[in-house]
Amino acid sequence: VVMLTSFASRGVSVLKSPAVAVRRPLRTPLQGARSAIRMPVSLPVGNSPLRCLRSQSSASIATGAQAGSADTRDYLSVHVFVNVKEGTEEDFADASVLNAINSAEEPGVARFDVLQNSNDPLKFVLVEVYKNGDAPAAHKETEHYAAWRDRVADMMATPRSAAKMEVVFPTKTTNWDYPSTMDDDESEEQEVFCHHITARVVDGLQEAFLDATIANGRTSMVEDGVARFDVLKHADDEQQFMLVRVFKSAEAKAIQESSMHEKQWKEDVAQYLEGPLGQADFSNIFPTEIGRWEYRSKLAA
Repeated sequence: VVMLTSFASRGVSVLKSPAVAVRRPLRTPLQGARSAIRMPVSLPVGNSPLRCLRSQSSASIATGAQAGSADTRDYLSVHVFVNVKEGTEEDFADASVLNAINSAEEPGVARFDVLQNSNDPLKFVLVEVYKNGDAPAAHKETEHYAAWRDRVADMMATPRSAAKMEVVFPTKTTNWDYPSTMDDDESEEQEVFCHHITARVVDGLQEAFLDATIANGRTSMVEDGVARFDVLKHADDEQQFMLVRVFKSAEAKAIQESSMHEKQWKEDVAQYLEGPLGQADFSNIFPTEIGRWEYRSKLAA
């Protein structure tokens, strides 16, 4: 059953950007009539061929990023993995969207996405992108984080876990930060299809893996149906990588996955992997606006 309740209709106060106060409809495994929903409490704001692109290595990309004034060398992406008790999905989503709205206003926060697993609605991922290494700790000192932590404590089916990752691609901050303003088209609500891929690479072959992966990313990111094609590296494990792909439609996802450059990428990286790729699909609970998902500078990643 798909829940159709709008977050904005529940009295949530809107911060600086009114468009962010509406979230995607929530998926739930529960059948039949919905249970009553508690009102959330508002807090104060604190197509070039793939092989031709292989020549641009990840090392040269990193060097180019450091030469610019707006790069992501200090950015961190923290993925928080959540498994909630059945029947608490709606309340968890409410609390998490409210926390995300407030968190997005923090000076050290670039993004704060709330995703729900497409195959298991009891599982969520919070994708928190910070602008520097001090920002995660500063976030946990805020009133809205404390309120979220306390409110969701009894909803946890298992303890939360987190993975801290470094941003590899794209390297421009404009492709990570939520835009401060958007035009009408960008403000339209749209469901996006988030596809997360985990890869464990043979030690010593990380550079080759990144070369192939970034080349595929550069080719894919300019396609009309692709919103994001991020490459992340685990901060505490040099062999572990995360690829975050966001598509504007299920059709766009299918087109990209059947493309020649995607097939070439899979063929190229197979020799670099310790095991099979891990994959998971998610829908966006927050943000809902397509303008907060799309890259701002596709040709200057």
